[in-house]
Amino acid sequence: MTVYSADGKAVDLGPVLGRGGEGVVHVRVGRDAQACKIYQRPPTDARTAKLTWMVQRLQQHPDLAQWCTWPQELLFDEERRCVGFVMERLEQPRPIHEVYQPEQRKTVLPAAGWDFLVRVATNCARMFETLHKYDVIVGDVNERNIFVDSDATVHLVDCDSFQIQDGDQFFGTGVGVVDYTPPELQGKDFRLVPRTVEHDRFGLAVIAFKLLLMGRHPFSGGSTGDLHQAIAKKEWDYPQLAQRLRHLLPWSVISQPLRAAFASAFTEEERPSAHVWVERLADFEASLQPCRREPLHKIPAGLGNCPWCTIEQVAGYAYFSRPQTQWLSQWQSPDGLLAPLDAELAALPSARQPEEWQSPQGMEAAIATARALLQAERPPDLVGWYLALGGGLVAVGGVSMALFQPARGVLVAAAGVLALVAARWLTARRQVPWHRVSEEINGKINEMREIEAEWKGEALRFRDQDRRLRAWLADLRGQVLAIGGQRQREIDKLEGSQVSQGLRAGLVRFDLVSATIPHVPVEKKRALAIRGVLTAADLDRTQLAAIPGLADVQIDALIAWRHSMEAQLTGARAHGPNAAQLSAIDGNFQQMRENLLAEMRGGLGTLRDSGQLADARMAELVEHGRQAGLALQTRVEAVRRTFIED
Repeated sequence: MTVYSADGKAVDLGPVLGRGGEGVVHVRVGRDAQACKIYQRPPTDARTAKLTWMVQRLQQHPDLAQWCTWPQELLFDEERRCVGFVMERLEQPRPIHEVYQPEQRKTVLPAAGWDFLVRVATNCARMFETLHKYDVIVGDVNERNIFVDSDATVHLVDCDSFQIQDGDQFFGTGVGVVDYTPPELQGKDFRLVPRTVEHDRFGLAVIAFKLLLMGRHPFSGGSTGDLHQAIAKKEWDYPQLAQRLRHLLPWSVISQPLRAAFASAFTEEERPSAHVWVERLADFEASLQPCRREPLHKIPAGLGNCPWCTIEQVAGYAYFSRPQTQWLSQWQSPDGLLAPLDAELAALPSARQPEEWQSPQGMEAAIATARALLQAERPPDLVGWYLALGGGLVAVGGVSMALFQPARGVLVAAAGVLALVAARWLTARRQVPWHRVSEEINGKINEMREIEAEWKGEALRFRDQDRRLRAWLADLRGQVLAIGGQRQREIDKLEGSQVSQGLRAGLVRFDLVSATIPHVPVEKKRALAIRGVLTAADLDRTQLAAIPGLADVQIDALIAWRHSMEAQLTGARAHGPNAAQLSAIDGNFQQMRENLLAEMRGGLGTLRDSGQLADARMAELVEHGRQAGLALQTRVEAVRRTFIED
């Protein structure tokens, strides 16, 4: 189905997130943070006007969306009829009843203590305080519409059912739940009764009570057992019940300001405001501290005995259970963390050998041509040659003449010698340009050799640099893999994974194959049985770690199961590390591993930059060599024409 925004743009609907009595909630394609509620039947004009007002109100007061999935924009069909609206998408919605019901909470939030529940209640009060500030009444207060995140943040859904009064405009709500309906509205037709802030405050008080008192409703039904009648008669009975039933939290553990606020909310029609609840709940949370025996047990400062420990000892029920494996969820296998880095490294080209780089084009050919020029024979110097020939003949003639005419012969011979000397001087003088050119050509040849040496040297340097960087990355990768072993050794020291001799005989009675253990399927338990691991007494962390194919999370789950069996035998929880200690170990090694991974990311960047720099530098040297070779070739051709061909 395709719907359209107010400006006529198509809005694509993705998979269904949830269904209700009025409509269906879809993922909004392309907007991961948004969802779309589509009504099964087009809303009435009054509902459309209400939604329009809510969208406009959000633009004026954005903080309305802090706690609610408030309508952000309307959606229309092809005929421009309103069919729904866009709202915030909750990533991991967890209904509030899963938080205040102990058994559900121990499953979905095993690490949550009483302080967490008080913080959820405080945030609920903040949510009501924000809405009431803008004259928005929730009306239909119930646990199905409130969701909680793991950080105690709360979100209210079904915001289109809120009651809104804005001047002459009134948009009511015609629904409600008995459990959260105040005495004055019990039995009334919600469609005919406008809601007030006081009505909301009753529902808020019930939610806060359930959160603080382990899901217990303040009105248990009174003498008739009818919750509706008990609320209508204001017969809230928890303080009296807690005196008789030892599995209930004593009423005196709640701070006096909170006890007074609850009493006022359940027996009077002028009830504490949301702001009052925020202040008193926040003060109460600040007073909580761990008991001496179990850090997960939070009790008010100055309280002598821990009521949670007392309930466990007397009634045999634990409202809070130590999270044996919750902390493990924070630790991840290094494979998933290293995979993208390994892929990035594999995509980077390996270092080239010097001979793999493209040598400067024409450089060797230019050097060979220059050397051939220097060794080539030049045309003879005819002027010098003829002068030397003539001088030699004259000198020989003068010597012969001296036999007959000594004086004249000596002069003629001297003239011939002078001619020979002049010829030699002239020849040497005419060879000076060639010698200069030869020195120039030899200089250019040496320059070319220097360029060649620099090119090869840079190629070797870049290759060695690449090898060093890759070796460094490999070392970092090894350290990342070794972190898991270091972490486990620290846990083993803290945990003491050996089974004591006093418990071994009892633990033998707990069969491994028939036990239900998270993360450990039946086939894995059968494989352990083949290796002689049959009962809880056989579970030793060191020995389990040596078994191939057994993941860390499975080892942790097996040891946690063994501890639970120890608790059954001893009547108390097995002595060992608490969640805070284990989380501290995880946090420490996670930080160490993250630092190593950050170094690897930096090293990959350096390696990538180094490769790009090598390509650019080698290209620069190749071009330099090519240009030098062209210049030498040109000069050689010019010299050849001047000294050889001419």
